[in-house]
Amino acid sequence: MKKSIVLIMGLCLFAVLGCTTDEENIVEKDIVKSTLKIASSVPVPEIIKDQVVIQFKADNLNEEEKNQIRDRCKNKYNFDIKKIETCDCDNDGIELWTIDTTFPDFIGVEDLVRNLKDSSSTDDMDGDLQFSIKILNNDMRKGEHFYTIAQKTVARNQNEAVNIAILDTGIDYDYLSEPVLYNSRDTNGCKDEISGWDFVNSDNDPRDDNGHGSFVSKVVTDVLDRTNVRYHLLPVKAFDENGNGLYSNVVCAMKYISKKPGNFIVNTSFGFYGVSNQVILKNIISSVEDRMLFVSSSGNEGLNTDISGNEHFPSSYDSPNMLTVGGYTGSLFAYPSIGTTYVTGLNRAVDSNYGSSSIDVVAPFDGYHLVLTSPGSIITADVQGTSFSCGYATSRAARLFNRTTGLPSEIKSKVLYSAYKSYAFNGLINNGRVLVKGMINDAVNGPTVGH
Repeated sequence: MKKSIVLIMGLCLFAVLGCTTDEENIVEKDIVKSTLKIASSVPVPEIIKDQVVIQFKADNLNEEEKNQIRDRCKNKYNFDIKKIETCDCDNDGIELWTIDTTFPDFIGVEDLVRNLKDSSSTDDMDGDLQFSIKILNNDMRKGEHFYTIAQKTVARNQNEAVNIAILDTGIDYDYLSEPVLYNSRDTNGCKDEISGWDFVNSDNDPRDDNGHGSFVSKVVTDVLDRTNVRYHLLPVKAFDENGNGLYSNVVCAMKYISKKPGNFIVNTSFGFYGVSNQVILKNIISSVEDRMLFVSSSGNEGLNTDISGNEHFPSSYDSPNMLTVGGYTGSLFAYPSIGTTYVTGLNRAVDSNYGSSSIDVVAPFDGYHLVLTSPGSIITADVQGTSFSCGYATSRAARLFNRTTGLPSEIKSKVLYSAYKSYAFNGLINNGRVLVKGMINDAVNGPTVGH
């Protein structure tokens, strides 16, 4: 968020040449994890007590109409607004309020948000809590800025290419071998954007200064390059060089993506716990259920996210265009033959969250040996975590995209039907589904092997 209005009235990831693990919301881990974790162990983010994210329910309100709604809300709940920030390049109804909480009768931001969400509310706006989301990193060596974003952006978007948005820490374009970035000029965004946007620094250069987004992207593109799938990447940066991201920036980034024309697969390798009813984020996801599939990591706390209080978001949102991905480890005992549905030798990664109703499928948790090459450096890393399981599932969705009309429900179904099943995941993952690395299940012709 960039635009401010001040009212004068009374917010091991990336070890180079080593092994690295992604994690949201840092907590000290037990050496041995129990089979079932309970809600009391969930790493809940700290709520920012003087901020609230709001969205006006009506579209295209003028400033006078917005002021009337703001005044009614302030008078009703006894607070004042010190500053209003809107999403970069977009004043379409989402705002971050910094408020004066010193009024004696102010009920606090938690109760304020709860009241705004009440189905009987006449406040003409929805409200969400504000907090920070964390992606763990370990100082990935960055590129030397040999290339600009324009040099790695396609001259014109191709209809046959799959559009993939990476909502993360950005992408370091130095490590892209050719122009593959989605050309987002004149696509319902900022007037000076080239490809994507940086919601941390409020500019048109979403270069990765952390590493997480670049590695997630590499997991996706390694598969697509080997299988000759044409794609465009849209880098959307909502997390800073330390892996910190404000909820409000994630909301703005989601809204930005939702306004892009056409069909997209959106990779969301991050998440948060303990704040379950963030309606603005969920509503944005639901608003594009006809053309955007969100592929979301399930988290790395070893939690049963079916249990109330353990939910991980956005992956636990019950949206038809959400594909939630956990992680597995191990090796196949044998390659499946034609007509075989079940595989053996794979197990849930200890750190991966699980849930027979909340998680759709598992993909490889580890085994990703990534090599990123630029004119100035070569980065080699072995990464693990559900962030990368999510990236692998995104690549599977992109591979199967041309077998659908592009509807998210069809893409999701194709991904799930391409999975095998494992008895080891019964009761842990919905229908025990497993995306076996390099193998697409085909009951008639046998598995597609080698990618």
